[in-house]
Amino acid sequence: MEPALLMHEFSIAQAIIRTAVDSGARQGARRIRQINCRVGVLRQVVPELLQTAFEAQIADTPAAGAKLVLETVPLRFSCGVCGHTFGSDEWQDCPACGSSEVTLRGGDELVVSSIEIDDDGSGQDSDAGGAVQRHQKDPS
Repeated sequence: MEPALLMHEFSIAQAIIRTAVDSGARQGARRIRQINCRVGVLRQVVPELLQTAFEAQIADTPAAGAKLVLETVPLRFSCGVCGHTFGSDEWQDCPACGSSEVTLRGGDELVVSSIEIDDDGSGQDSDAGGAVQRHQKDPS
């Protein structure tokens, strides 16, 4: 395996973990169970390598043992001439009118869309960017 290729996924995994742990801390999380991410195809992420990098870095964090769920986001474009929106596997002219004035609308994102946490029971909310699903510890 090419070290530079793995390094790409390690730095992405590190950013995902940091984002989720920071958001979880603002939410009063004791533990992060799951991190859901939207990853655009233009990010050129190899899912298996990202999973490996994620698992290698979560020990000794509130995300230890967490599951990383990746949603791959395909390329989406809109036409500046006719307004048509379309998906494609590659950059292309508008299939509706043939214009080359197309704008990328999706496929370049890398977003922690939500986290699932075990919280401290405080019910504290924060301005976290993604959704948070809470699980309180069973008192029994």
